[in-house]
Amino acid sequence: MTSLHCARFLSALATTTALFAQGQFHHLPKVHLPAVSGSIAALLWLGAASVGCWHAAHREPRRVLRLPVPPPMAIDGRTREPGDPFVGQFLASMVIDYEKWHDGIGYAVDSLVAASPAQRTAIESMLLARGISDWRDVEALAVLDTPRAREALVKLHALGSTELRLAVERHAPDLVGGDERTRSMVQAIASADLGNGLSQALDAAAEFHPPAVIDALFAAALARDGQTACLAAGMLWHVHGHSDETFDWDQRPLFLRFNTDDHAERIAAFRELCGLLGVDPQPYLART
Repeated sequence: MTSLHCARFLSALATTTALFAQGQFHHLPKVHLPAVSGSIAALLWLGAASVGCWHAAHREPRRVLRLPVPPPMAIDGRTREPGDPFVGQFLASMVIDYEKWHDGIGYAVDSLVAASPAQRTAIESMLLARGISDWRDVEALAVLDTPRAREALVKLHALGSTELRLAVERHAPDLVGGDERTRSMVQAIASADLGNGLSQALDAAAEFHPPAVIDALFAAALARDGQTACLAAGMLWHVHGHSDETFDWDQRPLFLRFNTDDHAERIAAFRELCGLLGVDPQPYLART
């Protein structure tokens, strides 16, 4: 291991240790685990039992999280089992194992494009009957894009959790006004935790970042908890065009400096980031 890899590993350990200690590490998809990739991912997620990692030692490495299996469906006048090629690919994709959950892999929505109208209707009925409880359900209904699916998504956006509202905004943005989407994202960046909308808001910010969202990211980098501040700093670097990645490995030492409760250290890191981005930090500092 080179000195650079060693430094990266130690930085990784500093961030992930804090996440493990607060019981929130498992909520993050890989894109929001700034130190988890390659051999580090293998250590922390797959081989960590040998080094005392609680997560790996207490859970099977590829634990399958199975959703309820729907009964056979009547399509085109006859019953089709889940293995039927017309719908089997989609139904099989609804079995979410550890890798799919961890990597944020959705249902096989591409199979819906080739399905007949009757098959699409049957799948839609099954999704609505079982309830919308995950972003994957939202994505599938958005792809189906029927009046009934749109009605369900509009209602979900009005009454659902922060996480599900953000999923609607991401997968069916035409159903939500731009101002409403902005308000929702700003609220999530300002107050949501990693397990209830923050991760989704950061994902969305990579693609949709009007001035109010960027302002919320600066405020989070300055004043929120260390984990959130670290991730917000990484996203600011990305949305200002300095990296194609949402968390630039080369800038990790700077981003990790935001993961501190020391106010003076946080301000110093914030000033440095603003200087690199060409942004005046004073308006944000004046709010604290």
